Amino acid sequence: MNRSYLNLLIAVVLVGALATGCSKDDNSIPVRGNIYYNDTTYKFTQAFFVDFGVQESNDTTYDFDFMMLSSEIKVTKDTAIGIGNFIYFSLESRNKLSPCPGIYKFGRLSQDNGIQNIVYGVFYDSLNFQTDSSVLSDTITSGTVVFTTNGSGIIATIDCKTILGKKLSGSFAGDVSFLDETSKKKKK
Repeated sequence: MNRSYLNLLIAVVLVGALATGCSKDDNSIPVRGNIYYNDTTYKFTQAFFVDFGVQESNDTTYDFDFMMLSSEIKVTKDTAIGIGNFIYFSLESRNKLSPCPGIYKFGRLSQDNGIQNIVYGVFYDSLNFQTDSSVLSDTITSGTVVFTTNGSGIIATIDCKTILGKKLSGSFAGDVSFLDETSKKKKK
């Protein structure tokens, strides 16, 4: 995936999520987001799901994205700013409920890998949204992400490997902002 396109997508999604995100209330669950990359702990405090709806090329497959951000990344009215850690997954499911709880594995639904799959993933260490640069960018190539619900929030458990041969694992638990982008189909 073109990195400039990914960063543009991220900025648009985050701005939309800020405008339509979930409000905090007494039922909010505390955020826990320790992810381990190559034996280093990274803390993630924000998460977003973006629903793109049914694919144009396949009316039984639904596209959505899952993103986690560290607290150093601030979402403003017009963009995301700051330098922080970021994880992005492009997902597809045969279930229109996004996110559908369950196990997501790398592959394409067209390859009969199941009903829920990871199409693409990337981990950024110290991504600078203004300069489109990072200390490290590592494409996620294999593994699983398991989504479960927990009251008003979700738990995302990650167990993946990267193109550089590093392990990416851990979990995020907390409230997640949802953004409906079904009127803006994602380009494949």
